[in-house]
Amino acid sequence: MLKCLPPLSPTMPEITPRVSRLRYGVGEDFTAIGALKAGAEALGCKASYPWLMGIGGAAFRLYWSQDWSLDMANFVTADVVRTAAASVGIEAEAHLNEKPEDMWELLRRSIDTQSPMLSCGLTSPFETCLIVGYEENPRRLHIRGYLDEGDAYSQLDFRPWYGWCHQSFGFMPITTLRDGKEPDLPALIRASLETVLRLAGEGRIASEFCAIHNTRHVMISGLDAYIAWAGGISEKPKGDAAHRGFATSLNMNQLIDARTAAQNYLLDLCNRVRPTALLLSRAAEHYAHEVLALKSARQLIPYPQATPEKAADRLEKLLADDERRTEYASLLRTAQNEDSEALGWIRKVVEGGIL
Repeated sequence: MLKCLPPLSPTMPEITPRVSRLRYGVGEDFTAIGALKAGAEALGCKASYPWLMGIGGAAFRLYWSQDWSLDMANFVTADVVRTAAASVGIEAEAHLNEKPEDMWELLRRSIDTQSPMLSCGLTSPFETCLIVGYEENPRRLHIRGYLDEGDAYSQLDFRPWYGWCHQSFGFMPITTLRDGKEPDLPALIRASLETVLRLAGEGRIASEFCAIHNTRHVMISGLDAYIAWAGGISEKPKGDAAHRGFATSLNMNQLIDARTAAQNYLLDLCNRVRPTALLLSRAAEHYAHEVLALKSARQLIPYPQATPEKAADRLEKLLADDERRTEYASLLRTAQNEDSEALGWIRKVVEGGIL
């Protein structure tokens, strides 16, 4: 745990030293794990992004929504943050829909003991950020997030929040981070590979109720998601090309980030658990081949670096091209084949009792 240094002023306590910047486009795009990595470092626990992505299962997720919901890019049924945190000796505890005064006191205690907190949706619906400081009068939060401008922390009012993927208005959801138990790494590693196989075979599942969109999305998971996605992108859009293009490019960015982490996590395990090296190195090879196919697909429908509205004309032109959509779908099927081959090698490790 970091030493608790005096705040700059009585009304502006912050985590010290300053939490490092979070950025998109540098290989840490899944914000829940990117923010956890920065929070763990603030507590003196260092771990690589691929390790945290792999051990918690986030590196092996893929979901597809037939209504092209943007939720699919960040959705996951595994408790990826809690498990990843446990692997570096941190206890991550979620707090939802608590009363404002209780939440404020929880937040103050955490910051005053130099422990940052995770929160999803404060800066954008899908972004997880870190709460790193607060002000009393008026009540404001100091945020380290992916949308920060420069090195300065963002600042937000402390207020009720709609509660992304929760059923009613609730107060700001946060996850506290504090020193936990010494991790049982063999058990966590074994569980992570079991999670890989579970996520690959989930099939059709219902997401949580999304209060923002007043709906519950049906997600298609794992290997089935590639085929569903390929089928969806093959169809000519009917007036929603900009949204489809934005959703597919966002999901592709997250999938490339995830499978790159999957490859590196498995290579890490090859060094940590030598009896698995031959089998898991073969799995890592297939994930590397998958990433190449996915990057080729991303070149066909690049992430627009703008809102769907601002990028609408360009996205509509891209998705109007039948050959482009057909090639994109073919690359998704190639990726699915590579993923399936990788899973076969992982299954040999799990079912062979090597761990």
